Amino acid sequence: MDQGIAAVFAGVAGLVGAGIGGLATAYGARIGAHKTIEAAQTQVQHQSAAEHRHWVREQRRQACSDAADAWAPFADASVLCTVKIHRGSAAPQEAIDVLGRSIVDLNKRCARFQLWGPDELIEAAMNLVQTAMTADASVRAWQQVLEEGDQDAIHAWQTEHAGVALQIGSAWAVFMDVARTTLGSPPS
Repeated sequence: MDQGIAAVFAGVAGLVGAGIGGLATAYGARIGAHKTIEAAQTQVQHQSAAEHRHWVREQRRQACSDAADAWAPFADASVLCTVKIHRGSAAPQEAIDVLGRSIVDLNKRCARFQLWGPDELIEAAMNLVQTAMTADASVRAWQQVLEEGDQDAIHAWQTEHAGVALQIGSAWAVFMDVARTTLGSPPS
C-alpha cells in the first residue's frame, strides 16, 4: 500500500507541476504577445509619421514648384517694364496687364504655403508677393511720372525703380534658398 500512496503523491505532484508549468507558459505567452503588439504598434506609428512627413514634404515641393511657375510670367513682364523704364520710355500696356495678372496668380499660389509651412517658407513667399506688388506699383507710377514729363522726377523714378528691380532679384533668391533648405537640398 505504501507504494500505491507514493504513486498517488507522485501523480498529484506531477499534475501540480504540469499545472504550474502550464500557467507559467500561458503567462509568458501573454507577456510576449503584449510586447509583440506594442512593438508592432510602435512600428506602425513610426511608419505613419514617416509617411505623413513625406506627404507634407511633397505638398511643400508642389507648392514651391507652383510658385516658381507663377514667378516666371511676373519676372518676364517685370524685366520688360524695367528695360523700358531704364530707357526712359513707356512700358507697353500689355506688359503692365501681364504684370498685374501674374501677381494675382503668384499671390494665389503662395497662399498655399500657409497650409504647409514652415514659417520661414511662408515668410519668404509672402515677401515674394509683397515685392512683386511693389514692382507693379512702381511700374504704374512710372507711367504717370513719364506722362508728366518732369525730367528730374523721371530720373529720380528711374533710380528708385532700379532699387525695386534689385529687391525683386533678392526676394526671389531668398525664396529659393528657403525652399531648397525646407525641401532638403540646401543652397550651395
